[in-house]
Amino acid sequence: MVPLHLAAMCCAYFVLPKDTSDFLLDANHKGLLEVSDYLMFYGKALASPAPKVILLGASNVKEGLHPAELANHLPGVDVFNISVPGANISEMRSIADLLYDRIPAENWARTTIVLGICYCGLVDDAAKWGGKPNFVDQDRLRFNLYGQTSDGAIEPAVPPPLMPSLGTVLDSLMLWQCA
Repeated sequence: MVPLHLAAMCCAYFVLPKDTSDFLLDANHKGLLEVSDYLMFYGKALASPAPKVILLGASNVKEGLHPAELANHLPGVDVFNISVPGANISEMRSIADLLYDRIPAENWARTTIVLGICYCGLVDDAAKWGGKPNFVDQDRLRFNLYGQTSDGAIEPAVPPPLMPSLGTVLDSLMLWQCA
């Protein structure tokens, strides 16, 4: 059983596409990966010291700003679109929290975040979520790798630098269960 699991881990590590600025866009359009999963378990490209522009917003940003087109005008800059259709401002904040976990502090000086707001971003949490955690926070709590404090804040239970390794393990478990 252990050799089979190790084989699945190696397969997940070597077969999955390389984590680049367009990895999330490709995986998300195919319905394979949510933004929160990418930021928790992948996002190695975000952690690189290369200069980067991160597009954050709702569908207006996801569909309106295309990383490849922007990258053509910004040579040497990685452009990521981590927008979530229908996201309100609290979801965008949760995504920003994941960005702070993923990007090392020394790389923030070379990072620009473009925040796109539209009317859906102003929908009140109580109206949208009915007192429950938002979609991104639900994802963070799903694997018990994040916990909720008494004041409602979501904090990592595992050091954020370990998350990409856990992503490889989770991918291998999913491949193993499908086999």
